Amino acid sequence: MDSILNSLQEVVVEKPADVIIRQIKSLIAEGQLKAGDRLPSERKLSERFGVGRTYVRDAIKQLEFYGVLRTLPQSGTAVVGLDLADLQRLIGDLLSTYRDLHKLSPEEESKLQDLYKKEMFLH
Repeated sequence: MDSILNSLQEVVVEKPADVIIRQIKSLIAEGQLKAGDRLPSERKLSERFGVGRTYVRDAIKQLEFYGVLRTLPQSGTAVVGLDLADLQRLIGDLLSTYRDLHKLSPEEESKLQDLYKKEMFLH
């Protein structure tokens, strides 16, 4: 019975903002959204995603925090042009903070960095 339980994985329920972030990152990774391109309004995005505007705002704020998007008053939200060096610096900073908070070993940090790079560019 224990072997069966050990084989099962925890069900992870995603937050709507996380799903929105993943979709926007995917559009950027696929080249459908490029540096300088503007996103549709929050209202249009919330209608398309079928969620409240609060979730769209949360997703945009998180992507702004990571330097992927920039919102200008009365101009909308646009994709920021990040080059590879910017992304590597950003990933390094995030992983360093995470490592410090969670006391990761260098090996664990390396694995986490590999996973994050795959997630960032494949999804």
